[in-house]
Amino acid sequence: MVLRRVFDSRLVGGAAARSRRPRIALALAVVGVALITLLPWAPRGARCAAHDEPVQLTLDEARSRAMDHNYDYAIAKLEFAASEIQFKMAEADALLRPSVIASKRAAGARKDAARALVAKEQSLMLEVDKAYYNLVTAQERME
Repeated sequence: MVLRRVFDSRLVGGAAARSRRPRIALALAVVGVALITLLPWAPRGARCAAHDEPVQLTLDEARSRAMDHNYDYAIAKLEFAASEIQFKMAEADALLRPSVIASKRAAGARKDAARALVAKEQSLMLEVDKAYYNLVTAQERME
């Protein structure tokens, strides 16, 4: 039985190896885009901490800044984009090798990533709102 698996995998290995190359290249491209996207944020955060000048922000501006500069939210967006790519790849693979399980698994992963993105966004908005209103309350107490 083990020898048969090894023999079968060697026969199929050529086709499997060829189908893995584009996936590996795509995964490396997604990681590269993620690194290029996230690396510029590190110095900007360090420079902002050095300034002691007060900044006037509305709640909407604070929310948009948080969404633009939050590392966890950026990771959730990238994971959602990666799940979209995986779903499209599963659909393309289904044309060559029909598999209901692979398509359903990719669709489920895409839904999970979408839910995680929405949850992260709502969590971030809650944190920003809480911090904003705590700051407003503290300013009113000082006056």
